[in-house]
Amino acid sequence: MARNSLAMLTAEVEERRSSPRIDHPFTARVSGVDTEGRAFTAHAVLDNLSADGLYVRLRQRVAEGSKLSFLIWFSDVPTHKLPSPRLEVEGFVTRMDPAPGGIYGVAVSLSRYRFL
Repeated sequence: MARNSLAMLTAEVEERRSSPRIDHPFTARVSGVDTEGRAFTAHAVLDNLSADGLYVRLRQRVAEGSKLSFLIWFSDVPTHKLPSPRLEVEGFVTRMDPAPGGIYGVAVSLSRYRFL
């Protein structure tokens, strides 16, 4: 009985998302301002991506509500020397989760996107 209840609860949580997520490690370049007021540009790997948002791990600590810009490569080639579709997005930090090793998991709600 408990197992069925857990499965139902998990299904309810997953259904709350407004759009499906792609769980793929797309590489990205992210720009923003950290909590110390310093502008940064860093390379990162997305944990997931949807039409509404993304989740990424950063070394920079960013504040909730701050704006981040991303250039995302839809390619598994790490050097980006081959032509591949790219997506330019902007969004606002909705959550920051401290993680081991001085890394932060950052949830971003997308406000603008453009395919390149």
